[in-house]
Amino acid sequence: MKKCLLCEKKLGWVKFKTADGYICKTCYGIASLNYTRTITRMKLTDLEKVYQQAQQDEMMQDNVDFDITRRINGYVLFDDSRQILCLPNNSRFAAAKLKPEYYPYEAVKDAQILDQVIMVKEKQLHTLQVQVDFSNPRDVSRRIVLIPKPIEAKASVYHTMFNLAEQMADQLRSLRAATSLN
Repeated sequence: MKKCLLCEKKLGWVKFKTADGYICKTCYGIASLNYTRTITRMKLTDLEKVYQQAQQDEMMQDNVDFDITRRINGYVLFDDSRQILCLPNNSRFAAAKLKPEYYPYEAVKDAQILDQVIMVKEKQLHTLQVQVDFSNPRDVSRRIVLIPKPIEAKASVYHTMFNLAEQMADQLRSLRAATSLN
């Protein structure tokens, strides 16, 4: 029976292909950075690097000292004294089950509003997310889901959430500028 390239557990029905063989579901979650990238062309050495980095990141995330000084609803939390932000990754907001993630302010590269338009029976419906791009130690993007199911743009909920998205994107973009001045 085949074994996982990374953890060497026996592989069952559920396995994920890489350039050098197969990995188990647990290792796939780690190697794909919480299911955010494809690994089919990755070689074992690259997978091992990502796996080790993820383990180091998890240890750092578990040891973060964080005091909430301000927040944007429950979507983003800020610790201005330590210049760290937290994405709580509540399943209502993240569209995936993730642990809370902590990033230094200077790691924020960009924040943009993703307003996807979907045509349904000649009506324009919208979903709304804010994508936050981080650098340091590796480039990663996270999406904060504000409106997961398509709604009409004239709905008051859409306007409320769009204003919140603008506020969130503006505050996140301003973090990098503020840290570069210090």
